[in-house]
Amino acid sequence: MTGAAAALALVVVAVPLLAGVRLFVVSSPSMGTAAPVGTLVVTRPASTASVQRGEVVAYSPLDGSGPTVVHRVVATEPSPAGPTLVTRGDINGSDDPHPVTDERLVGRAVALLPGWGYAVRAVPLLGLGGALVAFLTGLWLRPEVRGPVRLVAWSLLYAVTVLGLRPFVGVTEVAVSSSPDGSRVSFVSTGMLPVAVTEQLGHAVSGPSHLSYGERGELAVHVAAAGDRLRLHVHPDLSRTAWLLLWGLCLLPVVWTLVAEHRRTRPPRPARTPGAHVVRPVTG
Repeated sequence: MTGAAAALALVVVAVPLLAGVRLFVVSSPSMGTAAPVGTLVVTRPASTASVQRGEVVAYSPLDGSGPTVVHRVVATEPSPAGPTLVTRGDINGSDDPHPVTDERLVGRAVALLPGWGYAVRAVPLLGLGGALVAFLTGLWLRPEVRGPVRLVAWSLLYAVTVLGLRPFVGVTEVAVSSSPDGSRVSFVSTGMLPVAVTEQLGHAVSGPSHLSYGERGELAVHVAAAGDRLRLHVHPDLSRTAWLLLWGLCLLPVVWTLVAEHRRTRPPRPARTPGAHVVRPVTG
């Protein structure tokens, strides 16, 4: 049964890849809420002649180096070699510098899955790390201490993974612009949780700006004194109910471990012999 399941999983993964399906994880905020940082992009092969304005495509950089770009088609242009695509990120102020030719087009996006890219990147870390923890604790530790040690190790592994990927809370600064009314800093939320952002320059504070996943925000920048540094402070912007649910999810592993340990250490009930009668003493 295990071999059949592994073969089925291999087929499920291999067939789309053989058909030209490609997967990409968005790492820049240029697509805004349509494909925020951490989005898993699924593409299929396409030609520039078949792509329509408004569709999202993936293409290789002009020099062939660097990460694959995922942007939206804003126009098509004729050329002697065939149609080319003019692309732009949804929150960018200008088109990409070079039109996309057939040779550089990787494919058309058929699915944009926000947040799934974080999961794809986390699965190898959590899976391999969790398996290693289970193997080492099973090899070296006694059964009565194995459960608590695994809980602590898996929690640390999860915490390190979250700190590395930052899937829940984060912002990326986009630009600082100047106008007669003063300067403004713009930024994009890169975490899946809603956030509130405040800007601090010296002792002056502005904000907060409330953002959801992939949204762009702006804050006024105060006049800087000598030695002042611009800081963006970001924290989750959740309701009380959402905080309670989040804490409940965090406590689930602890509750599960306590219940499992209680069941494991509970003494077994004495077996009753079939047909046996309980004789109660007669008093008085």
